[in-house]
Amino acid sequence: MDDICFDPKRRRVYVIGGAGAVSVFSLGQRQWQHLGDVPTGIGARTGFWCENRDALYVAAPADGERPPRLLAFHAA
Repeated sequence: MDDICFDPKRRRVYVIGGAGAVSVFSLGQRQWQHLGDVPTGIGARTGFWCENRDALYVAAPADGERPPRLLAFHAA
């Protein structure tokens, strides 16, 4: 785990790790539930939750032929 962001509106936590995915958890009545993983890219470790845009932004480094990029995930 490298970065954690909290979405208060949806009561979700986004856990960003360098292994290539964001793990999404939701707070239920009494416990956290793993909703799934969203692919990002190996080495993507830094993120920011923008409450005004309902979006998670994750910085992904260059890999192979792809340049560094900023990934945007909009919450549903």
